[in-house]
Amino acid sequence: MPAAMQPCLSFFAIWSGERRQYWTQNAYGYTPDMDKAGFFSPQEAHQIISSAGEDKQLKLIEYQPSPLRLKLKERSHP
Repeated sequence: MPAAMQPCLSFFAIWSGERRQYWTQNAYGYTPDMDKAGFFSPQEAHQIISSAGEDKQLKLIEYQPSPLRLKLKERSHP
């Protein structure tokens, strides 16, 4: 399992205060449902936050995905 996918690592969901929803995986849209929110490694999350304007009102929310969601993300990132 790649280091970024190990369950012991922390992950973050990204909340958009502008949209009042969570980012979905790969930033393909938004969802009000935390179970459908994307999750990002600390490095990915901080890069996204730092490259977005303050008007987006992005906030990092600690998130621990289920083992199934980790496995699915692992498959989508070879």
